[in-house]
Amino acid sequence: MNENRNRNRGLKSVNEVARYLRISERNLRSIISSGDLKVVRIGRRIVIRYQDVQAYLEKNLR
Repeated sequence: MNENRNRNRGLKSVNEVARYLRISERNLRSIISSGDLKVVRIGRRIVIRYQDVQAYLEKNLR
């Protein structure tokens, strides 16, 4: 049920975004730590908005 809510709101887990970008979770966490990709923290959980992934790709794929 929580997964469905996340899909509807465009929120993705670190694992889902790493798979989407075809990079390791470790590399994605490095990108997040550098501040290049915005995240939302819900307690200890990190989720990433779909539009932030798209913005990251537009900025870095030029």
